[in-house]
Amino acid sequence: MGMETPDPPAEGGQAQGEPPLGAPVRRGRSQTSPLNRIVQAALTLLLLFLIFGVVLPQIADWSDVWDAISSLTAADALVLILLFVLIEVLKGAEQAVAIEPYTCSADAPNLAARGIASGWRVLAPLGEWEAVVEYRWDVSES
Repeated sequence: MGMETPDPPAEGGQAQGEPPLGAPVRRGRSQTSPLNRIVQAALTLLLLFLIFGVVLPQIADWSDVWDAISSLTAADALVLILLFVLIEVLKGAEQAVAIEPYTCSADAPNLAARGIASGWRVLAPLGEWEAVVEYRWDVSES
């Protein structure tokens, strides 16, 4: 049906070319060089200077901005704080949707215990496993 399948599992339920079952798989932030961090910090400072030191002063006077901030009521400040919290919560939820791949048989743990290749994986504490699932719809085949 136009769908590619991965390599079949090797003996014992472990996919070929993968670390042994139960071996911790650790993924962390990529290591950036000190030079890269310095360049990122310099570009960030330059951008902040351009925004707050060049562009915004042409649009608004800083005393007007301070007057607007200091004239906020407690209710106005509370609304701003609640909006900030809502945005931060929603940012965290953007990556919370997952379609779990079902890559093993229904009785995988028992089959693996009997030495039958079943696709069952056991992760160590804090271990991770990553897969890609691709769904395709070919109209010509329906």
